[in-house]
Amino acid sequence: MSATKALRVGFAKAAEEAMELVFQVQQVEERRQSVSVLTQSLPENALLALLEGPADQFGLMVFDHVTTASVVEQMTTGAVLPMAPEERQPSTTDAVMCSDLIDRMIEEFEEQIAQAPNPPKVDGFRYAARLQEKRSIALAFDDVPYRCFYITVTVGRVARESTIVLIFPYDAPPPKRVKGEESAWGKEFKDVVMGTHVTLDTVLHEITLSLSEVASWDVGTLIPIPREALSRVEIRAQDGRKVSRGRIGQIGGARAVRIDLTPEDTSDGVLDGRALDLGGAGLGSMEGLAGMALGGGSDLPPLGDLGGMADLGSGGDLDFPDLPDLPDLDGFPAMEDLPPLESGDDFDGLGDLPPLGDFADLGDLPDI
Repeated sequence: MSATKALRVGFAKAAEEAMELVFQVQQVEERRQSVSVLTQSLPENALLALLEGPADQFGLMVFDHVTTASVVEQMTTGAVLPMAPEERQPSTTDAVMCSDLIDRMIEEFEEQIAQAPNPPKVDGFRYAARLQEKRSIALAFDDVPYRCFYITVTVGRVARESTIVLIFPYDAPPPKRVKGEESAWGKEFKDVVMGTHVTLDTVLHEITLSLSEVASWDVGTLIPIPREALSRVEIRAQDGRKVSRGRIGQIGGARAVRIDLTPEDTSDGVLDGRALDLGGAGLGSMEGLAGMALGGGSDLPPLGDLGGMADLGSGGDLDFPDLPDLPDLDGFPAMEDLPPLESGDDFDGLGDLPPLGDFADLGDLPDI
């Protein structure tokens, strides 16, 4: 089954079943063209039917003005008229009237071309919209090669000659990658990177010394290294950039460094002495705290909850020694008796006391 035979059989069958229209393919020419070339080779005042296919690919079915007019005449009058149609720009109504026939023609072509030994990938395309001008083709199409069929046909019993152009992407769409599946290029790049030789340096500890101190070193000089440095070894690249941290250990009786790829933190049990640095601020420099209001004092627990004190018991249970008698007060002079107060004594010399005024009523005393 060749492309010419598939188009001849498919188009004739689709036109007959869709609208009882006689449609005969006379000649088919297949070309491989770019977007810019095929745009220039299309007839003027043609119906540009955009075809949408799989993997967001687009094709095109082009009816020249004779084919469009013949289809409209068949649908409106039931026959193709013998006189030549007027050449005009197709309308949206023309595109709607031709859309069903376009889909049927493509379906039949797919079915027929599938019988070929090595059929082109033209399946899955259907009518999507009408393009108003040729310039819209370059906007909708990708810049890839296209398979173009230039078809000469005769329409109706009057054998009106017309032209149809059928356009599909020349190459099949790339297989859709499964989500999470690594591409071939990505796998090859990963293999190259993972096979690259990398040199890393291990830094146990760093100290800062003056030149005179280093000059005084001798064989056997001891350099103090803090114990926590064993668990915080730095892994550095050749440019000095820190890559990760590690921990000194052993494996198979040899020294080894376990690389830690987790985010760096201070939760490894090593207390950083800098966290206790108060910056020289002693308690004596905190006079400003005197003006601070310490809230929450009313929430202190009652002192009655303090335990740990035994009962003292009653005073009669304690064995106190007898107290001696108080000594006589012989050192004081004798005091004469005061004269009795008579009821007639005159106290006028004391003056009058000021009035006390009214007192507020006193509340009732609580019950005992």
